[in-house]
Amino acid sequence: MTYYREIKLIDKIGDEKGISSIGKKQFNQIFSDYICREWLWVAECTKEEFCSFVKKHQSVLVKTNGTCSGDNIYKYTHTSDYETMMEYEKIKDKHTLVEEILQQHHSLTEFNPASVNTVRIGTLYHKGKVYLLSSAMRIGAGDVPTDNLHGKGVAVAVDLETRLTISHGYTNLCEQYLLHPISLKPLIGFQIPNWDTAKKTVIEAAELAYKRIGSKFVGRDVAMLENGVALIEANPHQANDLLQIGRSGIWKKIKDILDE
Repeated sequence: MTYYREIKLIDKIGDEKGISSIGKKQFNQIFSDYICREWLWVAECTKEEFCSFVKKHQSVLVKTNGTCSGDNIYKYTHTSDYETMMEYEKIKDKHTLVEEILQQHHSLTEFNPASVNTVRIGTLYHKGKVYLLSSAMRIGAGDVPTDNLHGKGVAVAVDLETRLTISHGYTNLCEQYLLHPISLKPLIGFQIPNWDTAKKTVIEAAELAYKRIGSKFVGRDVAMLENGVALIEANPHQANDLLQIGRSGIWKKIKDILDE
C-alpha cells in the first residue's frame, strides 16, 4: 500500500474528509463511550476549573488541536496553583485539550513506563461491514509521554488472530531491534492483553464513525488497560508504513475487500 495507491483508494471510496474533518474535542465527544478518561477543552473552562482538574490528576497530557506525530503533546505536572494558572494562560487560546493520563496494562508499562504504549489497528468500512486490515504496536523509547515513531518510538507488527507481536522493532529511521532499546524486553512473541476487547472496540468505533461522519478508511490507536481498553485517537491516513512494518503489504487485501 503506497501513498499513491492510498490517494486513489480514498478518492474511490469517497473518504477525502472523513475523520480528518473533526478535531480532538469533537473526537472525544463522538467517541465518549470508548475513551475511558476525563478531559477538558481549555477554551471553554475557567482558570479555576483548569487548576482543579490538574490538581485532581496531578499530571495531565496537554494536546494542541491539529498536531500529528506526537508534536506539541506533553505532560504537565502540578507544582503550585500559581504555576498551573500560568499554564492555563499560556494555552487557553491554542485550541488545547487536556486529558487524564491513562494507567496502561502493567505488561506494557514494563516496556517503557514513560509513555502510554498503544496498538494501531487499520480498518476499512465497506458495504455495511468493518474489515480489520492490519495491526502494529508502538512503544516509546525515550522520556517523552508519546509512543510515536517520530518521537523515538519503536514499532512491531501484531498478528490480528493470535495477538502476538511477530516482527523486529523498527524506528522511523529503519533501525531494527530484537530487544526494546531501554527495557531490553524481547519484542517478538509478546501477547497483547485484552485483544478481543480491543478488536470489538475498534469495530464499534468504525461503525459509529461511518454513521456520524461518513468515515471509511481509518487507523485507530488503542491503549490496553488492566481491565479493558481505551480509544486514543483515529488517523485518516492510517500511516500505512506503520501497518505494513515487518510484514507483507495490505494492498491486495484491500483490493479483495472492494471486489467482493
